[in-house]
Amino acid sequence: KETYGIIVYQEQIQQAANRLAGFTLGQGDILRRAMGKKDKAVMDAQRENFIAGCKKTNNIDQKLAQKLWEMIEKFAEYGFNKSHSAAYGIISYQTAFLKANYAEEFMAALLSSEMGTPDKLSFLLAEAREMGLNVRAPSVNESVARFRPTKGAIHFGMAGVKNVGASAVGIIAADREKTGPFKGLMDFCTRIDSREANRKTIESLIKCGAFDFCHKPRSRLFAGVEMAMSRAVSAQRDKQSGQSSLFDMLGSGPAQESDEDLPVMEPWPDSEMLSAEKELIGFYISGHPLSAHEWALKTFALQKIAELATVIETAGTDEAKTLVRIGGLVDKYKKVFTKPKKPEDSPKPYARFRLEGLEAAVNAVVWPDDFIKFEKLLEDGAPLMATGRITKDFRDELEIQVSELFPLAAAPVLFAEKVSLHLPETMLSKDRLQAIKEIIAEHPGPTSLHICIGLDSGEKVFIRTDRHNQVTASPELVQKLEHLLGEEAVYVSARSQPFLREPPRRRFTGKRG
Repeated sequence: KETYGIIVYQEQIQQAANRLAGFTLGQGDILRRAMGKKDKAVMDAQRENFIAGCKKTNNIDQKLAQKLWEMIEKFAEYGFNKSHSAAYGIISYQTAFLKANYAEEFMAALLSSEMGTPDKLSFLLAEAREMGLNVRAPSVNESVARFRPTKGAIHFGMAGVKNVGASAVGIIAADREKTGPFKGLMDFCTRIDSREANRKTIESLIKCGAFDFCHKPRSRLFAGVEMAMSRAVSAQRDKQSGQSSLFDMLGSGPAQESDEDLPVMEPWPDSEMLSAEKELIGFYISGHPLSAHEWALKTFALQKIAELATVIETAGTDEAKTLVRIGGLVDKYKKVFTKPKKPEDSPKPYARFRLEGLEAAVNAVVWPDDFIKFEKLLEDGAPLMATGRITKDFRDELEIQVSELFPLAAAPVLFAEKVSLHLPETMLSKDRLQAIKEIIAEHPGPTSLHICIGLDSGEKVFIRTDRHNQVTASPELVQKLEHLLGEEAVYVSARSQPFLREPPRRRFTGKRG
């Protein structure tokens, strides 16, 4: 009654066993502990006692008693006792309040607590961006060791940058507090002792964007590190020896080193710049290589990688519900080999890698039979669409057993089912129809084009155009048609069957049976 007929607290297991099966509260507690620890031997014995007790105490038949047992057993996988639940409830309320009313501070603290786990950081950064917060790259003029909140933004913690130690961050922040913001790379090298921030530290800071305030390409700053450090060492040596420059003798003050003296370089390509960010801070912060494929992911992936845990939880024993189609970038690709079961067998190659989406990543494996077909597609940074079965590996981590791999750019051709145009009768002018015809002629392909005309009378007419009007369901086509007809007029339907071909027979049952 207290929880509206739903088992919420562990104490209710004791109560249920007591009321239904005549258990003492002590016996009910033994049942609760066995369920909580998943002690199969004790559970099996308790099941028989429970079913027999239900019959004896309340004349409940075996079938219903078995169903009641299964309900209690399912709850025991995740239930807490009442005091524990109350404590969690209070913390949940407090953190929800902070997230709603102090978003910058809350997310900065949460990000700081996960600085050593890049996978969790990526998920939290995506969450922060969805909340409308601007997560800024590390900056020697703005950042401290941890993530720092400001109005509407969060500054990345410099201690989270590879090759940048906490000691160096402390020196940088202290000098900035005492002397003011750094004017550029030359000024930074002059003010910060090279023993505290060595060349590798400075290069890492440049590559992840910590000197972007200089308004110089990162490539130019990176190429100028040696010059900046050399001049800084020379200036510091002169200062220590008491030497004065010509400008000092003329009374015009010390010569100011300028970043304009740095060697001129072509800017790095976006891919190289983002790759450096991923290497140094564990994820992309200035952008994401998948951004160019965002439309394809949204249209043709059946699940987001961040949703896969929910997929496997809700699938239960229905194996068909564990079939997925997701997209992302290949990361940490490894070609490995099976261990032969017999001396005469030879090792077979297969692949393990991470598939990284815009908001999360998942482990992936391509077994030998499929690896032969898809090896040429597998390399770090490759944007791919993968179909397969989501399961859990021996570490109880999510893993997709990949059956098919395709270039993400090919998704519109492979997985588009149809393109539909929804038009009111009033829009069917000859000029507009001619404009539609010209647009689709520029984007020929294998996908059928359908037109739904809403008549003034309220009826609808559905037309499937002939094969000469088939199209490639690309973002460029959609954009042109939406510009002509309006954003609500164009729909792209994707194949609901995850696989391009029939799914293969399952070869491994794994932990879930």
